[in-house]
Amino acid sequence: MNPKVSVIIPCYNEPEDVFRRSVESVTAQTLKDIEIIIVLDNPDNTELREIIGDYQRVFDNILLLTPEKNLGRGNARNLAIGSAQ
Repeated sequence: MNPKVSVIIPCYNEPEDVFRRSVESVTAQTLKDIEIIIVLDNPDNTELREIIGDYQRVFDNILLLTPEKNLGRGNARNLAIGSAQ
């Protein structure tokens, strides 16, 4: 896959409804040549990890990055940029 656009969603402890609205907004776009890179910057947040897994089963263009420790939003974005295609 050679996506035209990479969308980066860094998350730490976002409320479930806010996170879902973010992902659903991106997946509802008319441009389908995209990759969605989610950086779960809180390795202990199993609830968000499960929600992301549900989305990954439906959308094959979602990449999940889970750093071992909290990076902060800026470094989380940089990690995602380094993984973008």
